[in-house]
Amino acid sequence: MTETMDGGPALPDALNLAARGNTPPAVPDARDARLPEALDLGSRPGAPSAEPAASHRSWLVRTAIVLYNDRRIRYLGVGGVSAVTYYVSFAAVYLLTRDHWHYLVPTIIANFICAVCTYPLQRHFVFQSKGPIISGFLKFYVVCLWALAFTMLGLPLLVEVFHIPVLISQAILIVVAPLINYQLSKLWAFRR
Repeated sequence: MTETMDGGPALPDALNLAARGNTPPAVPDARDARLPEALDLGSRPGAPSAEPAASHRSWLVRTAIVLYNDRRIRYLGVGGVSAVTYYVSFAAVYLLTRDHWHYLVPTIIANFICAVCTYPLQRHFVFQSKGPIISGFLKFYVVCLWALAFTMLGLPLLVEVFHIPVLISQAILIVVAPLINYQLSKLWAFRR
């Protein structure tokens, strides 16, 4: 630290540079500091080297970041949550009511439960939408209604025509519907 012209204490050199509009020199990050060789476990003969673990860890971190930044991967993850939510809702309602209700009624209930549960994930995590919440949900639910219509047509086809049990038919439809839902969500419901 130096003195100013008026004799008062001056700012540290880095702050003086910043005050004049210049950038201060880079301050090394504490994580960049290396242990002295005597304390470095990797420098002893026969000691395991820390370098392979660090490079493996950095590869994992880079891979995780690349995957997280891919909207399609995020969509698949949320789609998995959505599929489980829908199927568990459908199966629970179907198994509890199969003696009293037609198998398409649980489809309607499960569709709504799934939409309410997965909208926040789709909005924030997958599409990172900043638009209005209510109108966004209504658009999202229109896409969910498409999935409902797809299921209302496909389920009777698989159950009545091909004689596939209801729960297995529903599982088949769950695999096919997201492929179309992604395109509808991307191009319409969450369009920026």
